Amino acid sequence: MDICGRVLNEVHRLQRKLIDITSDNGVVSFSFDDFPASALHEGATILEDVGWRGTYYTCGGLLGTTTKSGPIATFEEVQECHERGHEIANHTLRHLDCTQAASARVRTEIAENKRILKSATRNFAFPFGEGNIREQRLVK
Repeated sequence: MDICGRVLNEVHRLQRKLIDITSDNGVVSFSFDDFPASALHEGATILEDVGWRGTYYTCGGLLGTTTKSGPIATFEEVQECHERGHEIANHTLRHLDCTQAASARVRTEIAENKRILKSATRNFAFPFGEGNIREQRLVK
């Protein structure tokens, strides 16, 4: 196998985490990237109306700001979301491009975000959907 094939195999191995889910009805996961406030006020309400919950990938450093996605949730809205039974997950402190940052900075961003979002789970998603092999190993 050539070098490209070996790298692709390693990427797929790192990205895949198998879990056993037993369900006669299938499984759907609803997630909200960067946690715009509308994801709570509209998205959570829709999910809750049918008894479901979602995962909110949250950057503590963006809370209360406005991005191209619109107003980002405030800290109080994150707490409310958690209290309503939704999952708050880690997405780095400042929506860091992990492919361009040093490992120490990636670790710091993840740790600081978890500290700020006291309710954050161990679940993590790379901002921009990208992390190189080094960061994937670090986060894993």
